[in-house]
Amino acid sequence: MSGLPPDQTAVPYDPDPSACMRALDALRWTAGVAFTHARVKVGIRVSNGSIFGAVRGSLPPGIEPVTSPDVDFLYSVTEEPGGSGAAPAYTVYSDVVPIVRTTNLERAINTLTGDLERLAVEAGQGRLIVRAGAVGWEGKGILILGPRSSGRSTLVAGLLWAGAQYYGDELTVLDPQGRIHPFVRPLSLKCGPGAEPVHLADLGATAGDDPLPIGAMIATAYRPGTTWVPRGLKLAEAAAMLTASAVTGKRQPDTVRPAFEKMLRGVRKFLGDRGEAGEVIFRILSGFSTVFAGSPEPPA
Repeated sequence: MSGLPPDQTAVPYDPDPSACMRALDALRWTAGVAFTHARVKVGIRVSNGSIFGAVRGSLPPGIEPVTSPDVDFLYSVTEEPGGSGAAPAYTVYSDVVPIVRTTNLERAINTLTGDLERLAVEAGQGRLIVRAGAVGWEGKGILILGPRSSGRSTLVAGLLWAGAQYYGDELTVLDPQGRIHPFVRPLSLKCGPGAEPVHLADLGATAGDDPLPIGAMIATAYRPGTTWVPRGLKLAEAAAMLTASAVTGKRQPDTVRPAFEKMLRGVRKFLGDRGEAGEVIFRILSGFSTVFAGSPEPPA
């Protein structure tokens, strides 16, 4: 397996990294490895080379090593020394999201490999994984797209607070029939070095159990002082946005885009910047009740 050179800060895998990813990239990464697993090109890097052997030894069989750190998805493992002789703390980041923080290295590694295997299982079943949020409401799924640092996770959390069910935050899983499958993991409300995982229980929220058809797609970003006035999206526009957000199939856009067009045909699709999440969550949930019923009008 080819790793990143020792004592070199890993090259950001995202061409437009968020502030959280830039903060992680700035840490000193001493070892890393890149490989392909179930159609996803994955990178893992560690801040302390002494734990790299244990991390690499836990990787699943059948992976295909690659030499470039240009990956589709990145895991980062940091080790922070404990004070006054206390055990060090290990934090595993899946992309920028802290998914576990523990003083038990074995638990940290098991969490990383478990998350990786869940991604592989979904991809292996022919499902598409996209960088998007998703909630369930009245038997339908609301798919939420937005660029990095756009407040997507804050909007998802607000919808959960209002009673929606959790289906995804940083990642959402879609099957070929266009149904959203629950992919439960900590939310990306806190990110960057030192951040603690935020679990659904911390928000008093619940996850959905069954896959839901997509009822609506909202592409939005937080802009202070903005009033949300969404416009309808054409099918080609919406499919292009989902294709740009893909994790699986990212390197074969001509293959996945027709699949997204099929999923989104007949789905209500909207685009528009918003203000504070609290100002739009009830408009979304109440307005999309009529959207799900087939109303031609955007949410009021």
